[in-house]
Amino acid sequence: MKALLIFVALLLGIVTSLGVDELQGSDRKLLDVETPPKCEDGYWYDKKAGKCKPCKTKNCKTCVASKGKRCKVCMDGYFLDRNKCLDDHEPPEPCEKGFYYDKKAKKCKPCKVLNCSHCIGNKGKTCKECFDGFFLSENNRCTADVNPCGDGEWLDARVNKCRPCKTKNCKVCVAGEGRRCKECLPGYDLKKNKCV
Repeated sequence: MKALLIFVALLLGIVTSLGVDELQGSDRKLLDVETPPKCEDGYWYDKKAGKCKPCKTKNCKTCVASKGKRCKVCMDGYFLDRNKCLDDHEPPEPCEKGFYYDKKAKKCKPCKVLNCSHCIGNKGKTCKECFDGFFLSENNRCTADVNPCGDGEWLDARVNKCRPCKTKNCKVCVAGEGRRCKECLPGYDLKKNKCV
């Protein structure tokens, strides 16, 4: 046993001093058998078959050799979640209504727009669709379909309070800032966002 260890030590000394490329013949073959070849990204080395085989996980860059079933590292643009390589832009599971997928945190977070059922973009600040009973206003707010406020008022959904319309003698104004009038009080006509 001691003689074998000395032989291995000498062989390693030769490999180290000469370099792998300078080995020839049986010494080179011995080294190749000891060290499996490096496979391309997305493949693993099957010792029994003596060749590289594809990883079982789609978009996997490096997988464990036990039949290539367990992924260790995903390809660029993907992240590892429960042995699946998921696109950086897609959540592992769809977010519930009222939430968006935060790529950095890799989790669903609530929309920043009140009463928004589907938001996107930077930190969930852009609403694409509101919950039932609300409509998407021009200023990216979800406003109640029916104005619970009185004439000349609009619902500020951020604080859930009625606010006066900015246009004098306005009966119905667009929610958001209350600056745009949609309908004037009786006896007034709407002209260029003013009740005259």
